Amino acid sequence: MLAFSINRLHFHRRQHFDAPSVQITMTLTKFQKIALLGLAASATVPLLAGSAGNFLLPPAKGQPGKNSARTSSNRSPAGQSSEHEISQEIAALWRSPSSAFSATFAHLGEEPRDVSIDKLRKFLNSGQDGVFGINLGQGNSAEKQAASYALARMLTKNRSQPSTDERKEALALFANAADLACLRLPSLWHTAEIAAVSGDETTNRATLNKIKDESSASDLDRARAQYELAQSYLRNPAEATSGQALLLDIREKYPSTEYAKGACYYLAQAAINEAGGTATPAAVSYLKEYLKWTTNGRFSSEVADKLWALGQTSAVAPTSTEAAAVTLSTSDLEQIASVFYKRGDLTRALAVYDRLGPDAKLLQRAQCYSKLGRKAEAVSTLLTAVKQDPTSTTYDDYAATICVPLTKAEATDLWRNILKLNPKHADHAIYNLATRVEETEALPLFARLLNQFPTSEHAPESLWWLFWHQAKAIYPSAVAKDPAKSLALIKLAQQGVTRYPQHRVAARLAFWAGKIYEKLGQPEEAKHEYELARDKWPTNYYGARARYRLHYLMAAQDKKHDRAFATSPNRQLSPDTWNWPQPPHLFSFDKVAPLVGSQAMVLAVTHQADECLSKIDTVPAAKAESGEQRLNIDCLRSWLYLSQCMPMEGIRAAARDLDGHPSKAPRWQINYPWAYAGQINEAARKNGVDPYLVHALIREESRYFPMALSRSNAIGLMQLLPGTAFGVAKRIGLPISSKDEIFIPDNNIKMGTAYLAYTLSRFDGQAMLAVASYNGGPNAVKHWVDVFHAKGGNDWDIFVENIPFRETRDYVRKVFGSYWTYELIYQ
Repeated sequence: MLAFSINRLHFHRRQHFDAPSVQITMTLTKFQKIALLGLAASATVPLLAGSAGNFLLPPAKGQPGKNSARTSSNRSPAGQSSEHEISQEIAALWRSPSSAFSATFAHLGEEPRDVSIDKLRKFLNSGQDGVFGINLGQGNSAEKQAASYALARMLTKNRSQPSTDERKEALALFANAADLACLRLPSLWHTAEIAAVSGDETTNRATLNKIKDESSASDLDRARAQYELAQSYLRNPAEATSGQALLLDIREKYPSTEYAKGACYYLAQAAINEAGGTATPAAVSYLKEYLKWTTNGRFSSEVADKLWALGQTSAVAPTSTEAAAVTLSTSDLEQIASVFYKRGDLTRALAVYDRLGPDAKLLQRAQCYSKLGRKAEAVSTLLTAVKQDPTSTTYDDYAATICVPLTKAEATDLWRNILKLNPKHADHAIYNLATRVEETEALPLFARLLNQFPTSEHAPESLWWLFWHQAKAIYPSAVAKDPAKSLALIKLAQQGVTRYPQHRVAARLAFWAGKIYEKLGQPEEAKHEYELARDKWPTNYYGARARYRLHYLMAAQDKKHDRAFATSPNRQLSPDTWNWPQPPHLFSFDKVAPLVGSQAMVLAVTHQADECLSKIDTVPAAKAESGEQRLNIDCLRSWLYLSQCMPMEGIRAAARDLDGHPSKAPRWQINYPWAYAGQINEAARKNGVDPYLVHALIREESRYFPMALSRSNAIGLMQLLPGTAFGVAKRIGLPISSKDEIFIPDNNIKMGTAYLAYTLSRFDGQAMLAVASYNGGPNAVKHWVDVFHAKGGNDWDIFVENIPFRETRDYVRKVFGSYWTYELIYQ
């Protein structure tokens, strides 16, 4: 019997529908918590300092005080359209907060939960002398309401079972916060959530009805309120009819919302329960509609299972009452197969594909075979798919997956056979074949790709390989012997820079054009190429190498020196302290406020980063491709991520469209952080390693996220494999007994820096080889060096280009690109 159970009606509001949630919940061990606290403690400053610090945004010139009735200063800057008007009461939260408010929120979330809760309670209970060493005073009403919201959230957030007293306190706090207009809706939503979790349906329903009647509520708010109200009724079998009526009304009034999708599931559930567990035609129709909406929804897996089972019943017992209601269309089967594939149920996905017919979904079928280890079937099915549809635009993605378990020879044969089928988008096959075959076969393939597909995504790299395969054959010794060929190569490089100026190969081509010009004895032409690379790509590995070649060419004859990959282990100017850039230096509250609105701003200044980020994502300015408004919002978003100890996301937001020359400007510092400065400097000094190199390595390995864990099980800031970490820890006398302790930043930095020092010692202090060893292994690098020297090699730029492992080759370029950028910013 295919029955749904009423107890599947969940209480937690985020679980009812298919909308994604910004907040990520993690279960952390004690050591993982220490790691995240280490990130916060390594570089923090107060959010708002008021009279207690120097990070308060000063009033604009001519701006009235917080009690003034004037509002002109709250409007958008000239030339910008204002999305929201901000009241003086709200603006005062960041312009002129009370000392008590600033002190209360200075480190909220960074300190232990109980400490933050105690501070908030004392602030709300008003000014008891001596707290924080100052007279707290009363605080204005907006501050109290904002603090009420923050405390209520802290009492209930990320806690599956707040105590009865905590829930009661939170309800009273949200009631107080609701008096601040911009917090009214979120306060009502949280009130409804607490009531639902507590089983207080009376309060839950009353609150949801308030939301439906709220003048500031959007249609999405009303749809959600009605959806959750319907679930409240469905939780009581005697009121199920009322719940169904509300769900049907949602489908009529708000048909394009996620709540209309979720309604399909619950209406199907109700129909099946009413029929005693039988899947009626109405129930099946709702289930099909749900799956049509989404194959990634909360209930998609369950719905797919039920529809597939019902379809199977129809196949074996076509006369049964239940089976008569179920006929799975081609679209239904494709959606079911998609669900099975996404959850990794590959055998069942193949069974569905079989029902669709022998020629259906061949690319997906091939990928299933590959993941199940059936390599021969995967290859033959893929080739059949390309033959059947030579216009496919996605065959390369499936082929790339299928190549993973194949040997190089097998993968080469696969791409060769694909190319023989002459697909319309043959550039994918040409490039993948060219990168796997010997040089004599590769060159004509790269040339063919450039001629036939000059705008292909593979064209820039094809041009590079066409250039490099020829350049390495004559550089350096034969450049001057064949000037015509050398000049032709330079022209090819220049054409590549002109044709693909935004691609990463452009800097590479400009740099090597300069190198060839040098060997031709044309230093002025070389300078021109180096200047182009230096000025246009200043943070790129090749832009930096070009800068040092320029230094060499422009120096006096007796002072010519190319530092190449030399580092400075004994730096005296490495800063020991550093803070993540904060407003007003990173962005202006006054500029972002009109763009994101009062609610987002109150959430920001009270450290409700998860909700603030969710709110920001809905504003039009956040969806702009570029411009000052988008820049301000990106900086706000970066700051919010960083406040949640999410440096990867914070760096990504601040780096968007970042160009120009590296400087100490806030966005550059966020993109190249100096976090953990004290620990890194100490470990670097102890091990004789340049701290800038350690920072560059951490940036490329983990983006300063202490909980980073790679697919190969590399751990923490410096991405240490457990075996390496335990071995180094034993050698340096660091007591660690579990993998969790490797995550702790102080431990990870000590072990990672010690291992980097070991790789330096293996190669006589040559940092480039040490960095290559950190990624590719010392033994492999030693072999590459031996081969390089055996062939008479002495130009390390050539060595980098010829590193056999693509990952290690790219790693060296990324780390040194960051290393040289760190020097530009912090030296």
